Amino acid sequence: MIANGDIFTAAQGRRVLAETGAAGLMLGRGAIVDPLLFSRLRGERPEASGPDEKEAALRDYLRELLARYRQLFCGDHQILCKMKEVLCHLHDPDLAETARRLKRSKNLALFAELLEAPGSVPPGEAAPEGKLPALEKMDNRVG
Repeated sequence: MIANGDIFTAAQGRRVLAETGAAGLMLGRGAIVDPLLFSRLRGERPEASGPDEKEAALRDYLRELLARYRQLFCGDHQILCKMKEVLCHLHDPDLAETARRLKRSKNLALFAELLEAPGSVPPGEAAPEGKLPALEKMDNRVG
């Protein structure tokens, strides 16, 4: 038997295994939210990550996913929609701002640039005090 359903942390996964006696876990949204969840369950990584490590892991995951989606799907619009769909499953407050910025991308090129530029600010928004946007003149891009 394989257990699944709303497993977002290693602790939840271990609890489900102990309570059900299942032979394994099927992870979906939990693995999207935390790409290191499999490693955490195997004890290869710490139980939790700090906000910076979470964001770095998310960006690495999305970069790899984007490369694969470019091979699987045709057209930038379809790929962008698929990437934004993945982001809709993120419910981690530490990743909310990053997800929001990426979901506001009007085209795939801007999405890819934002993915490569942590801390960048989308068009029409002020940079946080003391920080300069990583991308300049993004407001001239159209969807």
